[in-house]
Amino acid sequence: MEYEIDEVRKISIGGVGQKIHIRGEKRTNPVLLFLHGGPGISNRDSVVNREKDLCDVFTIVAWDQRGTGGSYWGVKKETLNLEQLISDAAELVEYLCAALEKKGCSSGAEAGARNWERISASGILNTSRAM
Repeated sequence: MEYEIDEVRKISIGGVGQKIHIRGEKRTNPVLLFLHGGPGISNRDSVVNREKDLCDVFTIVAWDQRGTGGSYWGVKKETLNLEQLISDAAELVEYLCAALEKKGCSSGAEAGARNWERISASGILNTSRAM
């Protein structure tokens, strides 16, 4: 399958280099951000390879959260906590909205992060272009 976007990026989130993989058939598709379990578990590679069919309708983003996989090095132990994870997730959402030129990004990631125990291991970032 040909993807319009299929990139692995290392970006600074919360002052730490963190790896993401962005893959999608069309850049205009809504973004699906996978939030993996943890701590210490990374599934970036399995998400982009096992969930390929989702690329037809979403631009999927798999993220190695701080202290895992491609985001393991340079992390201070005291930053591995829920508040930092929530902050990192909110910063990543803002980055994705800008990098993928999405308008109308919802604050759903922040709301979801504040209710972490109630959401599943994945979340959808609302990036519709309609305002």
